[in-house]
Amino acid sequence: MPITINAKQAWRDFNTKYQSPAGRYDEKRERHLHQVDAATKETISLKKADYQEAAERVQCWWKRVRSSKGLYPVSVKTGNHTDEFYNLVACVKETDSLKKLLNKEVLEQLLAAIEKGDWNAYIFKDKLLPYAALSLFASGKITRQQMSTLLEMEQLKTLFHQNIVAPLLDENGNFTENADKFLLPKIFMPFSLKTLSPKEKEDFRLLLLELPKSEHFYWYSDQPTDLHKSKSWFNLDELGSRYGTEEALLHIGAGARDALGIARLGMEQYVPEIHRLGTQTIDHIEHGMSRKEGRVRHGTVTFPGVSVNHVIHEKASVSSYDTTAHDYYHSQVCSLLSPTLHRAKNR
Repeated sequence: MPITINAKQAWRDFNTKYQSPAGRYDEKRERHLHQVDAATKETISLKKADYQEAAERVQCWWKRVRSSKGLYPVSVKTGNHTDEFYNLVACVKETDSLKKLLNKEVLEQLLAAIEKGDWNAYIFKDKLLPYAALSLFASGKITRQQMSTLLEMEQLKTLFHQNIVAPLLDENGNFTENADKFLLPKIFMPFSLKTLSPKEKEDFRLLLLELPKSEHFYWYSDQPTDLHKSKSWFNLDELGSRYGTEEALLHIGAGARDALGIARLGMEQYVPEIHRLGTQTIDHIEHGMSRKEGRVRHGTVTFPGVSVNHVIHEKASVSSYDTTAHDYYHSQVCSLLSPTLHRAKNR
């Protein structure tokens, strides 16, 4: 019997490999951070009374912010962000309006629902959800995969009236009967009609078990909205990056997709789709594919107030969901090309 994957070690290796997917030096950002450091040192030299008064005023402001439902702009180019957050917002333009929510109650409700994997919680109907999710991600409360899954679910809600969530795994950690019957047989790679082998299926299950509970689900979406009907669609269901048709979809989250990629292709060959907000150029995509630490196919996902490109391969008005699914298709195609071929290309 084939040896199954060491799932814990696989995720440790994966997260180490892709924890800094941006991987580039930004001179303006670094110069700003040095200026902030200098300003901080100057502030500390103030008289103690002045320092105490300033601290109290900041505390009062922060309490007001945490109790309000106002949205606050995110400083993209000059903020002191983590590498993962900076990668997410790296393509956001100065003319975009990227904002986040700091309301304590909403953030706590969303975090609790995510940790429980309760996708039917009322908080997921809140229009402020994307802004709250951005705050949780910025503070390290949720992972990159959880952030991507949340934003993808928001895209589905604009395109389908009905989005039913179902578990991939049962209480014993095995695939549910419905997932085994309806979802898994539809999962295949581009240019191949082969479904999961027994070993790939078991490795997929073991990798899923090591993910946060929120990533243990899939979605069934149907009843297209008027917005959906006005958009262009690719035949991605025939290419293995969309499960179902444009009328009725089965969808797995970002964590499950990464688990699937590792199970099918292995760590060395799998090229993950890692989302970025904003409009990407071919240079951004090629930069991700040339990373020495590990190849990345940067993908598009929508966020309120941030512009994105809806023209794909000269096809206009492509739906937000298909824009993301199109990038996932390319990540799979890149995964089928050997790392040696990519290294030769980038020499």
